[in-house]
Amino acid sequence: MQKQWTALQDEVLHQNLTRTLGVSNFCISCLECLKAIPGAVTPAVNQIEFHVGMGQDPEGLLSYSAKEGIVVEAYSPLGTNTSELIHGKLTTQIGKAHNKSSPEVALRWILEHIPAVTTKSINPVHLAEDLAVTKWHLEPEEIAKLNAMHTPKGTPSFMCTA
Repeated sequence: MQKQWTALQDEVLHQNLTRTLGVSNFCISCLECLKAIPGAVTPAVNQIEFHVGMGQDPEGLLSYSAKEGIVVEAYSPLGTNTSELIHGKLTTQIGKAHNKSSPEVALRWILEHIPAVTTKSINPVHLAEDLAVTKWHLEPEEIAKLNAMHTPKGTPSFMCTA
């Protein structure tokens, strides 16, 4: 991993072929491994699985990233192989209070914790909802209820074994 990161810095970043470098699915130990490289550039972003049900700081990765100046970007914002965040009782109930869909609630919860989320849809209605999620907020008690959910499960750094 250190050789690849050094090569990216030397051959891409320092040759001005990009402005920043990022990583995906890195856990704290993987980020620490990069940090140990003399003169290492800190990744600008770490793209991880993050959604309702994983807790507000899975594996301490969000707080670690904030401390290190790494932006966390969420993928799989509605979980993986589950419809719980699309049709779930709590997200649906909260959505009704805001005249929003359950997926909109799940996306808004992510943005209450981190600044970036990746969504995927070819449905124009869903795309519009995804964009509109930045224009409203959840109430603190709603965030607390969603923070306490334990399903659907997920792992922010599925490739990391350390």
